[in-house]
Amino acid sequence: MTRWASRIHDGPAYGKVGRFRDTFAVGLLQAGVPIERVSVLLGHSSIRVTEKYYSPWVRARQEQLEADVRRRWSRELVDARSPSTTTNRLY
Repeated sequence: MTRWASRIHDGPAYGKVGRFRDTFAVGLLQAGVPIERVSVLLGHSSIRVTEKYYSPWVRARQEQLEADVRRRWSRELVDARSPSTTTNRLY
């Protein structure tokens, strides 16, 4: 191991190389780069490896999840504001 590599492994003061790799991958995914391309850039043997670690940061998935949550919340707000014929709400 080279002197610089041993310094990186010696402790938190020097950080870890994996953080740079993670930052690189997450930045690409948040910028909208397809996960298949990120997988190739990271040198993963399978896209499943990339999905295992980085799927939460896939921009398209995040946008879809946010849209689903917004749609659900808007339905709940409408339901809460409209009078219910089956129950009397106290709020």
